[in-house]
Amino acid sequence: MADVEGGGSNHTQVLIHIEDQNDNAPKFSSSLVEIVVREDQPSGEAFYVVHAIDKDRKKNGRVRYSLLSSHPPSPVVVDGVTGQLILKGAFDHESVRDFKIRVKAQDEGIPPKSSNITVVLHISDVNDNAPIFERHEYRAEVVENSAAKIEVAKIVARDADSQENGQVLYRVTNGSEYFGIDEKLGTLYTKRSFDREIIDHVDVTVVAEDRGMPSHSTTTHVRVDVLDVNDNSPSCQSISALVILSTAGPSSVVGTIVAVDPDKGLNGSVVYRSQIQHSLFIVKANGDVQLRRPLKESDASDFRLSVIASDQGVPRKSSVCHVAIKVSKGESDVILTEPFARSISLPENCSSYCRIESFHATGVAKWQLQSSELSNHFVIREGVLSLMSVPSHRPPYTLTLILSDSQGRQKHVPIRIHALSAKNQQPPIRLQDSMAIGARIGSVGESSSTGEYFYKPLNSSNCPFALDESSGALYLAEKIREPEVFTCLFQRYNTTDGVAEEFSVDFETTSNQLDKPVFENWTVRTTVRENVSPGSVIATMNASASDSTTVNYRFREESLQFSIDQFTGAVSLVESLHWHEASVHLLVVEAFVGARSTSSVLIVEVEDINDCAPQFLSCRVQLPVQAEMDQGRIRTFVYYELLLGNDTGTAIANICRACKEDTVSQRTVRRWFNRFESGDTSRPAPAEDHALLLEVTASIYTDQFEKLAAAIREKRPRRASVHFQHDNARPHVAKETQQKLATLGWETVSHPPYSSDLAPSDYHLFRPLEHRSAGRKFTNYDNLKSDFADLFESQPPEFWGKGIGDLPNRWTTVVNTCGDCIVD
Repeated sequence: MADVEGGGSNHTQVLIHIEDQNDNAPKFSSSLVEIVVREDQPSGEAFYVVHAIDKDRKKNGRVRYSLLSSHPPSPVVVDGVTGQLILKGAFDHESVRDFKIRVKAQDEGIPPKSSNITVVLHISDVNDNAPIFERHEYRAEVVENSAAKIEVAKIVARDADSQENGQVLYRVTNGSEYFGIDEKLGTLYTKRSFDREIIDHVDVTVVAEDRGMPSHSTTTHVRVDVLDVNDNSPSCQSISALVILSTAGPSSVVGTIVAVDPDKGLNGSVVYRSQIQHSLFIVKANGDVQLRRPLKESDASDFRLSVIASDQGVPRKSSVCHVAIKVSKGESDVILTEPFARSISLPENCSSYCRIESFHATGVAKWQLQSSELSNHFVIREGVLSLMSVPSHRPPYTLTLILSDSQGRQKHVPIRIHALSAKNQQPPIRLQDSMAIGARIGSVGESSSTGEYFYKPLNSSNCPFALDESSGALYLAEKIREPEVFTCLFQRYNTTDGVAEEFSVDFETTSNQLDKPVFENWTVRTTVRENVSPGSVIATMNASASDSTTVNYRFREESLQFSIDQFTGAVSLVESLHWHEASVHLLVVEAFVGARSTSSVLIVEVEDINDCAPQFLSCRVQLPVQAEMDQGRIRTFVYYELLLGNDTGTAIANICRACKEDTVSQRTVRRWFNRFESGDTSRPAPAEDHALLLEVTASIYTDQFEKLAAAIREKRPRRASVHFQHDNARPHVAKETQQKLATLGWETVSHPPYSSDLAPSDYHLFRPLEHRSAGRKFTNYDNLKSDFADLFESQPPEFWGKGIGDLPNRWTTVVNTCGDCIVD
């Protein structure tokens, strides 16, 4: 407004434009914000928006956002315009649970202004992980006959999720009738007892499931093997009568006893021995029954043999089997169908219940395996040999087939089972360069129930054999000149259906200079307890020959305590072992094929058991009265007898047997028993300790005889004989006393039964001693001895005469009072 002269005014408007300056920075409502995001947040979607306000205008107030940092690095980006936080990857709660992100808000002013916000992301867990077991499969063991609720395994599964999503619960699906599981701890336990002979293993399926929503679960398998205990005795039901030829010679095998024990390992390995020694037959540990001598016409035609069949478990179980033996004049009806497989290859990956080989023979009524350490791992039924369980050592395995005809006559066939090479599933036919032309080397033929075959060679120019086209038998047609390996091709034609089949057979020729058998181990060490029964198999020696022929075994030197099976190499006990006689036995075992042999050393270490009572090296131990330690030793003997629970009489007998007769009296033992039973086991005072031996023993008594005899010779040199009177106290009638009197030649005068009033020495010696020592205390033995000596030396001669003179009157008094004691 402007004033005008004359009092007027004038107005005008002024428009002022205020130009914005960038004097404000973007501002967040808070500099720190914490948010929770699920770990399953979808990728590419925004999960939060940061927003800052800038009071400036236009460019000065236009805000742009950017990510400054992330600790730890995160898969999060920021939309520069909107401020949205967008996930460009995936969250993993189990890897990273928290992120600290700094976001910058900056305007477009010049110069720009900015501010920051810190966003703390907490990733919440979702149940996106299933429990994972520590092992893919579990193996556990339970002993048969164990009670229910026995823990057999600890199953552990972990879930990487947290809280309820990571809490694992367990349950059993397959096998739930046998086993249960603690749903929280995963402890697998038994629900019942097992019998291994019925169920040898159980396959259990365990499910681990978390508590999330929805829940996730996974499974694992637990194989629980039922361990064998020796709860079965050998069964005699499988034993059939044996048949012996009337022309059999001494040491010939009558037959083999086969008892069945369903237990496993040593618990089911059976050894045999005669219950009573038979005059005609010997029973070996492997069940072989041998003839001691040739049969006579006067011998019976039927025999009955009592055999003890024992397993080798702990503790052993035995059965008494009664075996009938009949005399026959005919040979066995069993005829092997050749080629009969005596060297067998174990199929690849052969485990439990694996079929190994099928044998063919005519006239067989019963197929059996001879008992050995290995035989309970195999079974043969109708000529089919199968592996029931895998032996502890690797092949080769040696078994003996027992083929019995309808009359019980047996044929024994040793077989050997070798490991099979993975490259060659059929063992080749081996030839020796010493074979003569025309020798039969084998057969490529086989029997068939569907028709007849005939055979034809396809490369005869390369194969030095002649082929019997009807049977498939091969004969050597040319001399073998050098070792080689070759293959021959053959055609098998079935005349029934007209089908022709080609097949090949490998041959190996070897030099006649064959290698010796080779032992698996050149030194075998085994430990045998003293209480192992005779007949037990303690070790098996295994050797093989390069040509796969059967290896036989023997001891280099005959042993009285051990025997070895010729075919299996099983070493068994003949006599019981005693550690104190020999703690180690060295046996040299030879394996031989014909004239070829090699040897191995079997070291048998005898394990001592507590089967011997202590024995004193001497039954006579001198215990001088002056030796304080020896008197303490007798006291120790008395205390030991009390601990054993022996009565007084037994204690005296034991102590006197260990030391000397009459070492200690019944009164002394009873006194010490009472003291020990009252709890006083302290060492007695010296005077009390010496009192233990002041009792007159046979040893002390006979020592007095020597002194008395010397005194008689000195004082009565002309006395021809001595008449010695004493009573029947134990030291006086001891064996040592009687022998001493006989040596001195003294005549003993009988004396009335012992009484303190009837014995002259008691009457006029001990009574004055009692009066003198009453109420007095002696600190040591020497003082006591000196005091008593003074007493005796101070007595006048009348003292000794009066004692003898008054004796008849005292005897009369005792008789009149019916034996009552008289006390002065």
